[in-house]
Amino acid sequence: MTTHDELAYTVSRYLMKENIFANVFSSSVVPSFPRPDFVFVSRSKDPKPPVAFEFKPPNAVKREYLTGLGQTISYLNTFPYSYLVIPDQKIDDLYLPGYFLETIDNIELKIGLVSYELNNLVPKIEKEAQLNKKINTERITSELRDTRSWAYWRETTPKELFWMLKVASELHKKKKNVTKDDVMDKFWDNKLSKKYTQTTKATEKAHKLNYRLYVDYLGLWSYNGTLTTLGNRLREIGSNFGPNSREFIDAVTVTALTEGGHFLLLKNVHEIQSIQYFENKGSVRDLLNQLEAVRKSHLHVTEDNDIVEFYIENDDEKTDWLKVVSCELYQRGFGQSISRIIDEMSRFFPSYYNHLGSNLLLSNYIRSKGYPINWAKISALIENKNKILNVLI
Repeated sequence: MTTHDELAYTVSRYLMKENIFANVFSSSVVPSFPRPDFVFVSRSKDPKPPVAFEFKPPNAVKREYLTGLGQTISYLNTFPYSYLVIPDQKIDDLYLPGYFLETIDNIELKIGLVSYELNNLVPKIEKEAQLNKKINTERITSELRDTRSWAYWRETTPKELFWMLKVASELHKKKKNVTKDDVMDKFWDNKLSKKYTQTTKATEKAHKLNYRLYVDYLGLWSYNGTLTTLGNRLREIGSNFGPNSREFIDAVTVTALTEGGHFLLLKNVHEIQSIQYFENKGSVRDLLNQLEAVRKSHLHVTEDNDIVEFYIENDDEKTDWLKVVSCELYQRGFGQSISRIIDEMSRFFPSYYNHLGSNLLLSNYIRSKGYPINWAKISALIENKNKILNVLI
């Protein structure tokens, strides 16, 4: 199974390795509309502006590539640089890189163009993007550095997610000029206040933010709390079948996998579990110092021959597993916030998938092996996404 996200991720990895855009990390989950396929954010001492990319797969209809052009232009409302990424391919009588290069030049667009080879996905910069000076680069850089490359679950249960979507829908039908804060206040009064009975104003605000971010990252509502097409569809599935139904759980799970970036997270965790770190070959660096460097400066880069300390006989091996995975995910471009996994390990993906009831893991942690991932289940969900959601996305 090769998905759009896998292809986009592979191309982004090539671009990162070439250091064309300086020392960067990427994110495929940006809690805003429009949402790029991936974003590069500098983590160097002298950071460069963030770059947004719109990726288009090979063998698509020509209209999809034209749509990609419009999406790439729209990213300049938020990002200082924007690139369209297309295959080095001829569709019917249209050579894609040549056509879009000519279009960008003729209309004098600020966007850049990247093509990639069909056989190995190696990218080539066809045209460099121009800086959009109207964007506050420092602000967007600061915001992106604290984002995650996947939808980060905290407390939200499937039933609570349904309630939240229902409150948002009903509130917008009754009132005008509704904001996300209005939705969260109503959701708190109706549901969450009964769950969190002993709270201060500060903890109430923190709980609201946790629930709100999950909906943000999954792209279930717009800037003012109006449900998106996907958000409405999940609400309808929850209403028709119930928030504890297999239909609703599968719909939320496939949304988390695709829109929430969990498929790529699991893919990378699977690769990390398969490499030398989990063969107990020795150690050379202080893992905690690595995590602290990631936490504070974005600057730590592990040498190619580093083997992170890992003890097979350690009673707390599961904690070591989290540390190893955190450092390796950071090196693969998942951002500084990956270090928080150690502080909040109960909220990392094993707990999330078990809590969700999604059956994405075949069992609990296995010593010296990690978590066995249920790829058959994941493949079935992604391949049947449109059927599960019953909506064209």
